[in-house]
Parts: sequence; C-alpha cells; structure tokens
Amino acid sequence: MLQETKLNLRNQVIYFFSIYFLFSLKPKFEFFFPKIVEGYKYFHYCLIIWGALFFLLNFQFIISYFRNKLNHLLLLFFATIGITIAYNFTYLSAESIKTSVLTIFVIVIFLPSFQLLLEQYSEAKIFKIIFYPTFVLRVVVNLIGILMYVLNYSLFILDADNILYYAGVRYVELANGKFTFLLYGLYSDPNYSAIYSLSFIFLGLFFLFKFKYRSLFKKILIIIFLLLEFTVFALSNSRGAELAIYIGILFYFFLLIIRFVTKKSERNNTKKIFLKLLMFTLSFFVLNFGIKTVALFILEQNNPVRILIRQENNEYIRLGETTEKEMLKQYISTVDEVSINLEEIKTNTSIVKEDSSKDFGNGRFRIWRDALLLSTKSPIFGFGPDMQKNAAKRFSDIEVPEMYSGRAFHNSYILLYFSFGIVGFIVLGIWFIRVFLRLSVKIIMTENEFSFLFLGVVALMVSSSFIDILFVNNDFPQMYLYFILGVLMSGDNLKMHNKIENN
Repeated sequence: MLQETKLNLRNQVIYFFSIYFLFSLKPKFEFFFPKIVEGYKYFHYCLIIWGALFFLLNFQFIISYFRNKLNHLLLLFFATIGITIAYNFTYLSAESIKTSVLTIFVIVIFLPSFQLLLEQYSEAKIFKIIFYPTFVLRVVVNLIGILMYVLNYSLFILDADNILYYAGVRYVELANGKFTFLLYGLYSDPNYSAIYSLSFIFLGLFFLFKFKYRSLFKKILIIIFLLLEFTVFALSNSRGAELAIYIGILFYFFLLIIRFVTKKSERNNTKKIFLKLLMFTLSFFVLNFGIKTVALFILEQNNPVRILIRQENNEYIRLGETTEKEMLKQYISTVDEVSINLEEIKTNTSIVKEDSSKDFGNGRFRIWRDALLLSTKSPIFGFGPDMQKNAAKRFSDIEVPEMYSGRAFHNSYILLYFSFGIVGFIVLGIWFIRVFLRLSVKIIMTENEFSFLFLGVVALMVSSSFIDILFVNNDFPQMYLYFILGVLMSGDNLKMHNKIENN
C-alpha cells in the first residue's frame, strides 16, 4: 500500500513543475489587486513543500546525481551558501536567508528533474505537460500588453510605500532629445519581459521543429505564439536582450565553423545548418525592426491615456495630457518622467534606443562600481542576497550611493559575487564553464533540434550581464536555465528516450 502511494506521488510530480513554472511567470496582477500578494506567498510555500516531497521521494537518485564528476562542484557551492549565511547571520534579513535557501532549492529540484521524469514519460510528454500551460499564460499576457501598447495606455501604480511602478506603455527621453516607447505590459520592467520572450522564442522553435506536429492547426498555433513573443520582445526595446541574441548566434556560428573543419563527413549538413541560422538571423533583424516601426506608427495615431492608481485607497485618477510630472507630484515627491507636452513627444519619437543619461549604460556602470567597491568589505563569502542597503550602512566609511538606495545590480554575475563572495562565484563559474564546454562539444558532434535550447541558454547567460535574472533570483529565468541544462546534460547520464509522440 505504501509503495503504491509512493508510486502515485511520483507519477503526479510532473505537474509540480508545470505549476511552478506557471507560478514563476506570474504577471503583476497585484498592481490591480494588492491583496493578492498574500495569496502568492502562501501558494509559493505550498509549492516549496511539494518540491521538498519530490526531493524526499527521489532522495537516492538526486544525491547520486550531484555526486557525479560533473555536478560535485554544486555541492561545494551549496556549502559556500551555508558558510555565507553562518558568517553573516547576525546581519542577514529573513528575506536574504530565504533567497539563499531557495537558490539551493531551485538547483536541487530543477536540474535533475528531466532525467527523473524520463523514467516515466517520453520527451514530448514532459515538455508538453510542463510548458503548454505557460504558453497559454504568455499568449494572454502578451495580447494584453500589445493591446495596451497599440492603445497608448499607461498605468502609474503608486503603492502604500509611495513607490512608483509602471504598466502598459511608458515613454523615455533619449539623449538626442527624442523619445522612445517601452512596453512594460503586465510586468514591472521591460527588460524582464524581453528576457521571458527571449526564452520562449527558442523554446517555441524547439517545439516547432522537434515534435513535428502533423496537424497544420497546431503548427499555426505555435507560429502565432512565436510571432506574439517576437512582437513583445521587439516592443520591450531591451538592448541587452537584443545583444544577447546576436552574441548567442555568433557563438553558434563559431561552433558550426569548428564542426565544418573537424567533421568532414558532415560538411554538407553543416552548410545547411549554417544557411538556416543565417536566415534566422536576417529574419530576426527584419522582424525586430519591422515590428518596432509599424507599432510606433500605430501608437502615434492614438491619444495617450495615463492612469494613476493609488493602491492605498484603490483610487484611479486620469492624468492630464500636458503636465504629467506636475500631476504626479500631487501624490509623490520624485518621479523620473519628463514634464513635457505629450503631443511634442508624439512628434519626436524614435525606435532606436540610445542612452538617456550622460554616462554610457544608463547608470549601470555607477551601480557596478559601487557594488564591486562594497564587495571588497566581504570578498571571500559575500554579504548574502538583497543586502546591499544593509551592507552600505554597516560600512559607511566608503562612498557607495547606488547601494544605499538598495538598487538592483543590473548584472547577475556581480550579484552572485556580492551575495556569495569570490568562492561562490568561482565554484559556480567553473561548473558552468565545464557544462558549456561539454555541451558545445555535443553540439559540434551531434547537431539537432536541442540546439535551439542551447542557443537560448547562451542568449540567457549573455543577457544576465545587464539584468538580475540568474543565480540568485529564484524566478522563471533561473528555474528555466537549470531545467534546460538538465535536459541538455541528460544524455550524459541516462539513455535518452527515442520515442517522440507525434501530435
């Protein structure tokens, strides 16, 4: 009876990953329903308990998984996190400890998951059960965001702490006196939205070419999904995400050149792959530019609608069309919007996003400088996650203004170094280098549809140089990264299922 219960629980565990991925993508519905945050929190606790149950049911397998030659460094990384917590325990916040523990949780649960699931399901079934629900959510959220863009609809959300957030469309002044429009949609940052789209573009391409849908209708649905993701990606106007795709493609071209030189028997096939990748690159460039141009033209045809939402009393206020900054000052002392007639903005728009501040990188270099300077006070094991404000106050002898305000690092690698020190940075860095070298060799030797996933991972790693999305974030990109790496590595440890369910 007990054995049967364990088996049933194992059979249901795939739905844990489906629900967790879905949850990690959650749009900012709390903008409109602030009380939902409490529900998010308790639901997350339930998911963590479910994940812990998954760990216990597969304890032996997971332990052996992390003891193998490739993954044993991760055990050292976990130990480093433990030392960081112990070393800074007096100063750490509860949130920092939680984030540290969840960093371990995500790796332990998501990295070996695909290999475990292959014991019960085919590749196709795993991917479809886990990611189809996220596809549906992305379609809904993307359609809402695109509609808000087309209608020129912006929301300024003022929370109970007088912190200002944005949704819908936001205009930003550029260095050349022009303005560009950014699609926030139902997320608080267009860069995050772009990263989500980046991940789903390559995932969608994998679905399209790997599973070879027999139904024309299903093929069309996947293509529509991809077009929506491309549209959101373009309208987010994230230069970091765009650069990440181009660098990822260049890296892949490099691997193809090696494949062409070393595998003479596969040269004809390599040429075909090279041409396909070239066509994809050109298509991406044209589509990215074309979507921005057409969308901006449509946007300019509609009068802007600006709504201020005060969460404290659930008040909705339609802002004036001329002095937006002055209107906002009635409710908040500082805003980074410009005080200028919106009609003037409409006649001075640009799809090219230049730096809006005097220094290159829109202030990122100042943040990185201050973060690295503060890190010298605890270089070995770091300060722990989300502790920049606390650490800046502890070491007031150094001037790090960007840290006093608790600014995000806008760089996942610096965030990793600050949080877990040089030891954590080097240990995890060596593991990633070893994994990428091994996967690169696999791509060179046996290029297939899984290359889309690898290309997406490369782009994700590059984009993390400009935003806090990996290693310590415990959000969708981090979970996605380790799950996909587990997929790409699974052939090294377990015989892959050859059966693909055609649908």
